[in-house]
Amino acid sequence: MYNFQDRSTILKISTSAVSELNDIWKGIQVPDIKVTVIDKDSVLINRQCLSYNDPHITTFDGRMYHYMDVGEFVMYKNDKGPYAVHSLFTNCGFGWAGSSCHCGIAVRSRSSLFVLRTCQTISRTEKHLLQEPITELRSCDEKDLVIEHDTNNYKITLPTGTEIKFTISRWSKFISMIAIKPSIFDINEARGLCGVPSTTKDQSDDFTHRQNGPINDDQAFADSWRITQSMLEEQLFSNEPAFLSYSDEENDNSVTEENSPHYCTCEQQAGPADKLEDFNTVQCNLTESTEFCSESFKTEEETISSFYTSCSISKRKRRSVSTSNNTVSRSTSDDDEIDAPPLSYDESVFSTEVTIPDTFKNGWTEETALQTCMEKINSALSSELTNLVDVSVTEFVESCVLDIKLVGDTTFLPDTIGTMLTYIMTEVLRNESLYILNTTEGSQTLVEYFTSLMCPNNCSDNGICTMGVCMCNGKYIGDDCSQSNSIPPSNTSLPFDGLCTLGTRDCRSTNLYGNFLSKIVLYKLKYFQIVADSIEYISEDAVFEAKFRNMFMVSVDFGSSRRKRASAKTFMAEGYEISLSYDGANFGDSTRIIIYDETCYSCNSIIVECVELDTCNPTVVPITQNDDKTSFVVIAGALGGLLVVIILVIGFIYYKVKSNNTRSKIIPDQQERKPSFHLEQSTGSHIWMSTDKSISDLELEIDDSRGETPFEMFEKQLPPLSHYKHNI
Repeated sequence: MYNFQDRSTILKISTSAVSELNDIWKGIQVPDIKVTVIDKDSVLINRQCLSYNDPHITTFDGRMYHYMDVGEFVMYKNDKGPYAVHSLFTNCGFGWAGSSCHCGIAVRSRSSLFVLRTCQTISRTEKHLLQEPITELRSCDEKDLVIEHDTNNYKITLPTGTEIKFTISRWSKFISMIAIKPSIFDINEARGLCGVPSTTKDQSDDFTHRQNGPINDDQAFADSWRITQSMLEEQLFSNEPAFLSYSDEENDNSVTEENSPHYCTCEQQAGPADKLEDFNTVQCNLTESTEFCSESFKTEEETISSFYTSCSISKRKRRSVSTSNNTVSRSTSDDDEIDAPPLSYDESVFSTEVTIPDTFKNGWTEETALQTCMEKINSALSSELTNLVDVSVTEFVESCVLDIKLVGDTTFLPDTIGTMLTYIMTEVLRNESLYILNTTEGSQTLVEYFTSLMCPNNCSDNGICTMGVCMCNGKYIGDDCSQSNSIPPSNTSLPFDGLCTLGTRDCRSTNLYGNFLSKIVLYKLKYFQIVADSIEYISEDAVFEAKFRNMFMVSVDFGSSRRKRASAKTFMAEGYEISLSYDGANFGDSTRIIIYDETCYSCNSIIVECVELDTCNPTVVPITQNDDKTSFVVIAGALGGLLVVIILVIGFIYYKVKSNNTRSKIIPDQQERKPSFHLEQSTGSHIWMSTDKSISDLELEIDDSRGETPFEMFEKQLPPLSHYKHNI
């Protein structure tokens, strides 16, 4: 926060005890001591690093430059954490030669790493986007990162108070903007493409070369912050970044009690009339540069669960990683599968030639581009906002003109306006005075009023703008409330082409990829079984709510819809047709998932068929929820029945033996022998017992017209042992 005024307090010193040790204080009057707390954050007003579109970069101290190269680059790094933000640049595609767009961001905070990547291959000449973006969080300490996001806007806060914001473009799937708000602990410490923040906004050292210090050549400066393929220790987009394998001692350069000053405050503040002896305790437990507000963790389940998470430090359990067809499959204990192709580079990346168009095309001129950019930007931003925050509209107009020159249209203009709104929003939310002063009506604070002007398209008149986010009316969805919720999600897909193998997963849930305009996504299932000669469908009418993971992924659960397996025909596989909806009434086209044992069958989810393999050696059997219950009931019933019969037989034998003993003459001094009983399977139906000739001719017969023993009868009722092998 930028505090609206400095804070002051009064220190009073006195002693109340009377003893010889306190004689030194007799007659001494210590005057009140006034302490003024100055807000150091005020030096960071209007200080943000911005990188947007193709890309245009503004340093922390406000120096702007344009950089069109491709690869992995260090946007920001502070070795005190260590903390770092890396970005991936690749060709924007669409035939735009020399263009460069953001397709990945990686944020490291001490031993934790957050990665979002939208591209599979880095190229200088064409785009290679993933089918759906990959989002991962590897963290073992919740205090390393606080992540907040709505559908397409993300904010990550580091322990120093540094904020990283970025936005994903729905139409292009590129990251349209990255904004980094420094903290006072970054002053003269941060490095990278964002430059070096200073207390006086000194731009002379902004282009600080990685090895050579401050220089004037912006392109050479930016080149020095490229992460090459030989820099294995610094790469953050690899499958297993090197720092994650370090021990805690090697990896921890953060603030601790031993290596940094303490921050102490009075545990309670005394009022003017309070007795000072009641206020003699201090609290010195702050060993971080700053502490997260407790409210930050109230939505942990909502935010963190939206990403794939795991501990991956050496002494903690690593993720399960397997490679097949250049695809990394990462799974967690909750049956979470992410289809994650590793990052690659094509040959064009290693060329040093960067071609940038020198002339306008498609009928554009510099004059028409300038006029269009000024009109669109001024109409999108209220003059109240541009007057409230010191934002350089001229620089954004300049970027807009360069974008039109590069691509020949206004494709990038919405992203430029969105970057300006993010910049203004960050500054407004930091201004403490706007939270205190009310508007003339007295119904809202100034921060509420100004942020209500920052929603895209004014929420299309179908919602209310609150803190820069559209709260849509019941029948509308989308970032700007422009789409009816009766239009269901479309173009959805499943990981691994909709095939789920029981040898690697439980297959009781799955992720779905798509472009989701609302956090409320509903689904219904249609269960089917693939048998020897047909596909058997079982209707499913129940509607459930999917788990929203991020704007490109939701998860659905099959547990509530498992069906009893067909038993009359040869069972090969089972599966579901999944259809999605926003309103619960209108569902889109379905996608199929097939669940099968890959050791026995080869399946195809497109034509929905399975072929039995010649070398079938089943190690797993597709098990549905009802199958589990049925198996348990069969086993329990059979064993229970067998136990009852055995008890009855033993009871009857005991009764007969006791009865015969009471009628038989017992020979004195003869040692009593315990009876024994035997199952005579050779006779097929007789159980007999003896007392070693003490009792003779005692025989128990169980008539069975089929000539089977009781054990044989119960054995036939039980399924073969192989049926239970997998469950056991």
